[in-house]
Amino acid sequence: LRIEGFAEQVGYRAERLADHLGRLGVQAGLHDGADPWPAIRDVTWAAHLPGAVWRFSVPPSHGATLGAALRAGGAEALGYDWGGGLVWAVAPEGVDLRATWSGPGHGTLVRASPAMRMAIPPFHPEAAPLAALAAGLRARFDPRGILNPGRMA
Repeated sequence: LRIEGFAEQVGYRAERLADHLGRLGVQAGLHDGADPWPAIRDVTWAAHLPGAVWRFSVPPSHGATLGAALRAGGAEALGYDWGGGLVWAVAPEGVDLRATWSGPGHGTLVRASPAMRMAIPPFHPEAAPLAALAAGLRARFDPRGILNPGRMA
């Protein structure tokens, strides 16, 4: 968790947060080393984990509910960013985590085996009206279908 503000405010908030997290059994501490945010942005914690990596974008108020649904659907590891609005999930190959969530937002398959990419489209399915509009644009701007064939269909 990132805490921002004036030094005294940050110190106070960090202490209170550490107290609360400690009661929940979560280890907390102040970071005083190298900047951790690039590693969080780049999702380096998931790089060594086996399985498929998913990226979900939802309103931040839905992050915890989405996380619970992803866990129930087979996610083995979760990471949260953007105040809960960006949820990263690692799941076994072949598991379509989008099937576990019917709330707002969308999910994208970021890393998977070639076989899984052939079986499960990487992008969230579009609503019928939006899909028709996108197909019309593709037909107008790429009538021969040579740009990224099958990629966005």
